[in-house]
Amino acid sequence: MMHMIQKSRIFVCSLIITAFVFVSLPAAGAEKEPSGTVSIKFTSVAIGIGFQWGKGVLHFSGVDFPFKVSGLSVADVGYTSIEATGKVYNLSRAADFAGGFTAAGAGVSVGEGFGIASLENQNGVVLILKSKKSGVQFTLGLGGVRVQMLPVGDSDGDGIADDKDQCPDTLIGVDVDENGCPFDYDGDGVPYYLDECPDTPKGVKVDEKGCPLDGDGDGVPDFLEKCPDTPKGVKVDEKGCPLDGDGDGVPDYLEKCPDTPEGVKVDEKGCPLDGDGDGVPDYLDKCPDTPKGMSVDITGCWIAKGLEFDYNKWEIKSKYYGLLNKAVRVFNMNPTLTAEIVGHTDNVGSDKFNQELSEKRANAVRDYFIANGISLDRLTARGMGEKDPIASNETPDGRAQNRRIEFIPSRR
Repeated sequence: MMHMIQKSRIFVCSLIITAFVFVSLPAAGAEKEPSGTVSIKFTSVAIGIGFQWGKGVLHFSGVDFPFKVSGLSVADVGYTSIEATGKVYNLSRAADFAGGFTAAGAGVSVGEGFGIASLENQNGVVLILKSKKSGVQFTLGLGGVRVQMLPVGDSDGDGIADDKDQCPDTLIGVDVDENGCPFDYDGDGVPYYLDECPDTPKGVKVDEKGCPLDGDGDGVPDFLEKCPDTPKGVKVDEKGCPLDGDGDGVPDYLEKCPDTPEGVKVDEKGCPLDGDGDGVPDYLDKCPDTPKGMSVDITGCWIAKGLEFDYNKWEIKSKYYGLLNKAVRVFNMNPTLTAEIVGHTDNVGSDKFNQELSEKRANAVRDYFIANGISLDRLTARGMGEKDPIASNETPDGRAQNRRIEFIPSRR
């Protein structure tokens, strides 16, 4: 917070008073020869904003008097410090140099490429200040320039004598401890006036701004991070882990099946497992051991897709032999494979009629397999009548789906 206040102060004080003319000598009545000279160094507080505080030495009557200055800044020119020299007029004693200076004469200007400031304080003391670097322009704060004389032996004016000051170049106005060093309230190694995260827990590693490190840039600091290698741009939760909307253990950014029901086992892509590869996931598959390549219905059960019977008939037409021969080849390639052949009907007709018809059709398919070399002990047949529809019997298409032969495979 303190750092932000200082930035705001710098910003407010950076109103540029510009007069692109050469500064004149002090107003009438000023001494022709200077009473003394000054040298000042301004130190950067915030890159891009400029300089606000500085310290200097007044050379007067053969004695050096240290002082600090505030309210006099320069536009940011990419330097970390700026030095200036100046001449002092109308000074009869060193104490009169202290106080508030405002623009005098031409005020702030640029002469020969160097920043120049002409200032006068409440005691009539005039200061002509010139930057030591070209391309620099001074700016004045709203309240003018304040000069405070410092005790001899305290070069940074922090109240700690130089011989005891462990941080002798502390910026003017920064609060220091008994060793003359800026306070670091959270103990992270970054002084409070530069610390943008002043409440960092002790022991946490921080960057140059005093903020906890965030190695993967997900917004969750490393000391709270449970998933430290999250790819950049991936949305994370409060633990720094990628979001997993359906809770299947596969993060959303890798997820190919984002709406998997809770508790369903998935593969590395987040999709439900399909052990027999029939396109029906295991959690919906009523026939999980369907041989590969076989047609299945919506429940995942192997069906003789396309096999049709005439009304009230159970004989297999020759045009369907190829369809059933494909099933025979599957049995021959899988000698441990057994199957239950189940016949189904729609709801047209009585329950008794449909039950008997489904049994006769299931037996007809079993007999075909036996006639083509599949042993009887690998086959069973039963009818379900109209009791297990997979579609609505209210439409022709639904009834067609319900008139079917299913194979329920198993291994022996």
